[in-house]
Amino acid sequence: MARHYKLFGTFEISKDGVPSRLLQSLRGSALVSYLIVTNEAQTREHLADLLWESRSTSDGLKRLRQLISRIRPLIPELQTNRQTVSFQSTPDTVVDLWKLEQAIATNDNSKIENTLPLCEGPLLNNFQIENSIQFNEWLVVVREQWHKRVFDQYRQLCQRLLNQEEWHLGIEVCRRWLLLDDLNEEAYRRLMQMLVGLGEYEAALTEYETCRQVLWDELSVEPGQSIVQLAEDITNQQVAIATTEIVEGNSVPLLPKPGELVKPGPLPIRSIMPYHRNDDFTGRECELSKLAAQLLPYSDKESSSPRAVTISGMGGVGKTQLAVEFCYRYGRFFPGGIFWMNFENPETVVEEIASIGGQSGMGLFQEADQLTLADRVGRVTQAWQNQIPKLLIFDNCEEEDLLAKWLPVTGESRVLVTSQRGVWSPNLSMIHHELSVLQSAESISMLQKMHPQIDETVAAEIAKEIGDLPLGLHLAGSFLRQYSQITPSDYLTQLQQKSRLQHPSLQGRGTSYSPTAHQLNVEKTIELNYSQLDEENETDQIAIKLLLHASLFAPGESLPKDLLFSTVLSENPDMMELLKAEDGLIRLKALGLLEREDTERVTMHKLIAAYTIEKAADLQSAFLPVIKTVTSTITNSLEKYSYLGVLPLTANHVSTIVTTALQLELVEIIQLIPLWTRHLRDGALFDYARRVSQQALTLCEKKLPPNHIQTASILIGLGIANMRLGNYQEAKKQLTQCLNIREKQLEPNHQDLAQSYNGLGIVLVEMGEFKLARPYLEKTLQIWLQNLGASHPRVAIANNNLGSLLTDLEEFDEAEQFIDEAYKIWEQSNGAEHPLTAHAIHNKGALFLKIGEHKRAQALIRQAYTIRKNALGINHPSTSDSLHYLGQALMKVGQFEEAYSYLTQSLENLGKRFHAEHPALAPVHISLSEWHFLQGNDTLNKEHDTKAVQIFEKSGILSHPVLDKYSLNSLRKI
Repeated sequence: MARHYKLFGTFEISKDGVPSRLLQSLRGSALVSYLIVTNEAQTREHLADLLWESRSTSDGLKRLRQLISRIRPLIPELQTNRQTVSFQSTPDTVVDLWKLEQAIATNDNSKIENTLPLCEGPLLNNFQIENSIQFNEWLVVVREQWHKRVFDQYRQLCQRLLNQEEWHLGIEVCRRWLLLDDLNEEAYRRLMQMLVGLGEYEAALTEYETCRQVLWDELSVEPGQSIVQLAEDITNQQVAIATTEIVEGNSVPLLPKPGELVKPGPLPIRSIMPYHRNDDFTGRECELSKLAAQLLPYSDKESSSPRAVTISGMGGVGKTQLAVEFCYRYGRFFPGGIFWMNFENPETVVEEIASIGGQSGMGLFQEADQLTLADRVGRVTQAWQNQIPKLLIFDNCEEEDLLAKWLPVTGESRVLVTSQRGVWSPNLSMIHHELSVLQSAESISMLQKMHPQIDETVAAEIAKEIGDLPLGLHLAGSFLRQYSQITPSDYLTQLQQKSRLQHPSLQGRGTSYSPTAHQLNVEKTIELNYSQLDEENETDQIAIKLLLHASLFAPGESLPKDLLFSTVLSENPDMMELLKAEDGLIRLKALGLLEREDTERVTMHKLIAAYTIEKAADLQSAFLPVIKTVTSTITNSLEKYSYLGVLPLTANHVSTIVTTALQLELVEIIQLIPLWTRHLRDGALFDYARRVSQQALTLCEKKLPPNHIQTASILIGLGIANMRLGNYQEAKKQLTQCLNIREKQLEPNHQDLAQSYNGLGIVLVEMGEFKLARPYLEKTLQIWLQNLGASHPRVAIANNNLGSLLTDLEEFDEAEQFIDEAYKIWEQSNGAEHPLTAHAIHNKGALFLKIGEHKRAQALIRQAYTIRKNALGINHPSTSDSLHYLGQALMKVGQFEEAYSYLTQSLENLGKRFHAEHPALAPVHISLSEWHFLQGNDTLNKEHDTKAVQIFEKSGILSHPVLDKYSLNSLRKI
């Protein structure tokens, strides 16, 4: 019954297939394996020092004695005396290492061949001991020694089998060799030679491709020259077969399925590629798949399929990098090769093309041939038009004539063009890809790939500051990787505190390597394109204006082209003026300074916007046409609908303009502020509206004379915002101040005066001073009727407000007439599903609720609630108001459970929007008090009553009529 000791691969000890219990002792296994490998007696002191890092030799010796005592019964071969320990074999001992060593010593090829399979892996693979540095160091050395010995034997054995033409046995030996090391190029080369000996050329080339892929996946390197040359020699022996297979679409390797994103791999033989693959490349899966679908030589493609695909976009967006990544992922499916040419300088393109035809490229000629430049170029372009698929990259190609000149007119070559040019002639039969910045998730992934410790939230904020621009992300990640003492959070703060473009990271600090040899400076990258604008050129003049005006809007947001044009055009532009503006926009698009989403919209990257603003000589003057255009556009919308909950342009654009103009203290922004704050109020962003209005008022007080008429327009916005926030006394003061200014400076029937009457009337209604409010609201209606006509949406506002007030005053018949008139106007001008229309429907329902027609009230209020929920959202105060009144109506008809649900939801939603003591919450507390009273719950009834009183008391309106009308118990006693 033999005991087997296996040291190659995983260390094993067994007897009749049963593992030894010694394997449970790591140091016991180390002691035995060391004695076997050294095959000589070792002193106890040496072993103690080898296996333990004890403070003293005596401590190590003590541990060694204890170890030997435990393992001696398990290892009969273990021999000890007072000085030494050794491993002495018995007739039952079988050691793989000793058997192989003995075979090698005999120099008998047959014995070596039969014994080599015992080596199933590296010596004591993955074996090590913690806190045993000497043992681990010894093992590394001896493992490498045996690695070389075994591989020398395989090398000699394979050479002998090649000489003897024992192909089948040679293939078997090579495959065993590769099991030990699948990165061994020599083993692959010997295997390929054995296969060629059998005439299996395809199998040999398949093994070459396997070798290339494994080397690329594991080490990101290409095979050495010897195996590459062997593959070329094999290929040359079967050119006819290869050509037939390619024409039939059955080239090796098989093409991926459409939409399949393949892993990076080596390039085809004889390719010309100046760039290594970028290990930090992240995302772009969709773009890569689209390029593959359009460029790969699929056999089912129509003959009219495009011969060229362009990638365009702003500088730094990663056009060249995407092309490089595509080559490394899909290049192997172009058996004719990948050939990269720089088309940036038209004068050197001929030399670029000629250079790829030489021995290191397509192999069409040698230097000794002494061909003229024209002959070399002719051979290259002729080879482009054969039936073997090739991929040609024309990098930085900006001219249509240049592209048209060199596009292959026939054959299976495909062309990938990188360019900033976004518009090409249809006659070139090209597909165009506009490359945008990375998605947020891709940006985060890229930063985390370069700096694994970065928090996802911080990475997202950094990416946002950089605008997800790949070049900026690469520079930021490199900076953080280089300067580890700067935390990502600190770096983010730095970006936010100063001009992003001036931060050292975005100017290349922290990296000196560019994966595509491009500029490592975002500002200079942008400047390369901006500097091409000629201030003396008529088209470029208007392009510069368009660019500057676009930079004042929100970067990255869709911007209507017509709105941008309006900032540079006269009031009634003629055809030529419009065409010049269009030419200017095309120029900016061609330079990658503006992106065109479609025929009607453009976008601008935030870093380009920052560069343009820093470059501007007179930023304040540039703001004036922008403010004028935006103000006019929003005013027209307000005149048409009397509602600004939805703006005719993106709210971020207005916010950006207002914020920047206030920072610059441009008094011209005062004309836009009332419109902006009106939008914020319609969207229930009351605190934001108040803060903007307060900033504007400070600007008025600093820049304008006292009681200026424009100051009044800011005061009314500030007053209404304060009213919505429940600050009634402050609101009343500001609205009264506004009215006083306007009454002194405007005609008695001026529309703005009516606006002041309306604002002051509303705040008086909110404060419960109904009778004082009435004359103000009546004056409002009178002036607007006189100026605007009976069907104007603004007249509907006056009708609705007056109808609501008359409902509170219990003049129901007259109230209903005003509300109906408001509904008719709004329904006609804004539509049946508009929030303003819902306002009139809600007020009609509230009227019916007060006169006791509860079912009619319920239907109308439910209708208003549905419209408001869909148009404004569930948390909007108007939606919550309808929830409240719907709960009241249901309570009146005895549907208590549903009523309670609506009332509590209204209170909850209002609590999310306002603070707990906002006056808007008081009426809901009173309704809940009534609900609990009707349910017999005195405790909660009084709790809600008390809360309502506290709210009104803090607001200074304890005498509000709603208290007298709805309070049932405790409130009457107060």
